[in-house]
Amino acid sequence: MPDKTRRYDLDWLRAWAVLMLIFFHSAMWFNEWPWHLKSPDLSFGLTVFTTILGVYQMPLLFLISGAGSWFALQFRSGGQYAVERLKRLVVPLVFGTFFIVPPQLYLERTAPAHDLSYGHSPLGQFHGSYFQWWPRHMFDGGVYPNGNFSWHHLWFLAYLFVLSLVLLPLFLRLKGEAGGRFRDGLAAWCARPGAIFLLALPPALAAIMLDRVSADVQSLWGDWKNLTVYGLMVVYGFTIFSQPDFTRALARHYKWAWLLALLTLGALALIEMQPGEPEFATWLRWSGLATLRALNAWCFILGLLGLAQRFLNFTNRALPYVNEAVLPVYVLHQTVILLVGVHVVGLHLPLILRYAMVSLGSLAATLALYEVLVRRLGVLRFLFGMKVGRKA
Repeated sequence: MPDKTRRYDLDWLRAWAVLMLIFFHSAMWFNEWPWHLKSPDLSFGLTVFTTILGVYQMPLLFLISGAGSWFALQFRSGGQYAVERLKRLVVPLVFGTFFIVPPQLYLERTAPAHDLSYGHSPLGQFHGSYFQWWPRHMFDGGVYPNGNFSWHHLWFLAYLFVLSLVLLPLFLRLKGEAGGRFRDGLAAWCARPGAIFLLALPPALAAIMLDRVSADVQSLWGDWKNLTVYGLMVVYGFTIFSQPDFTRALARHYKWAWLLALLTLGALALIEMQPGEPEFATWLRWSGLATLRALNAWCFILGLLGLAQRFLNFTNRALPYVNEAVLPVYVLHQTVILLVGVHVVGLHLPLILRYAMVSLGSLAATLALYEVLVRRLGVLRFLFGMKVGRKA
């Protein structure tokens, strides 16, 4: 019989991860990485913040999505699952690409190039109103960054949909009797002291082997490294939350996971500060860094899963509302961050205050748009991947 136990800890953890994306992308205005638009002054502290958060945040979301696939396939056939993925992922991806992302591109193309020249692409290319630019110029030049057509932050939906369909035959196999025996054996192995940490090795190997033959991040086509790493996270999520032994192993190891996460983070910081080395040693250095990064990310994920399992496996009146809001908030948040940021980052205020204004203002505006428009209109519910009608 299907296990109808809902993992409320995963619901809370998914909501927390999406919430942190708002603070992460708000910090992108001020950190030292290239981004779509940048503040005139930058922050080393926010660079460290985004570096740490960026290591595990998206792998965690893919892992939670894999766990969701396990629970979904307890009550759906493979065909029903594929249709559900189409509605929940492809519909908001297409709608968002044509209607939510274009304001971000317009802000880039109209930004003063002499003030904000730290982004991915040339700025100051267009002068005019948004409705003069869209849709007349949104296909100019082809695909971003040279062109104006992009899915920007919605890449996650595209990757997750492709991985969900590609991995569906494996999921159905793992769900069956033979797959159950494999899951039992893997769970028993992970229950051994320290064994669960070795699951960091396959993502590390994928990063080492595929980095130089992969296209740019978020392009999907040719991005073999990230497709493999994120695909492993989806499979891990599907497998881990299918067996009680895995969750018991999490309970035993999550404190050690936090200790290892901090130790590997310190080791990464020390290595990154070292000067360059000869070519062969540089490859060895890269391989070691890739392995440390994979272990660091996996330990952070295990630590967060263990904490959530220990303290967040409950429901209340807010959780159903939060669950519904997660996907629309994700679709909306980066556009709102850029719209808020262009009015804030140039103010003559302390940088940390401007960051607080961008992040908290964007959070408030995103939630307001969700509550006032998306949640209440049936057509927008459908376009943002939500349930429509009586089931909603």
